[in-house]
Amino acid sequence: MSDNFFLSTQAPLQIVKDAFMAEAFFEETRFDSDEFFNFFATGHKPVQCTFDISNDGDCWDTLIAVREGEYELHRDLFQTLRNLPYKCTWIDPEDGTEQEFTPKGALPPVAA
Repeated sequence: MSDNFFLSTQAPLQIVKDAFMAEAFFEETRFDSDEFFNFFATGHKPVQCTFDISNDGDCWDTLIAVREGEYELHRDLFQTLRNLPYKCTWIDPEDGTEQEFTPKGALPPVAA
């Protein structure tokens, strides 16, 4: 099976770059930063995104990579993130509008 998931979704979001380096939070998931940035090197564009991991107002301002209509996720990170009750807002690069997005309600289960 491929290490990447390509999932249709209404929100053209990508998993945040900073999440790969946040060892304290994603301590069970290990990623090589060079591999990560190479993975997103083509076909994506950065978008401002704010994550409130614990819904307490303490947010991460970071960049997400966007590819129209798809998520592109590493399998292990997908399994880690899909059950977390976090929210994020993102700014559409085309019209500048801010939208809220809750991945938990939108991501399907990981394929066996």
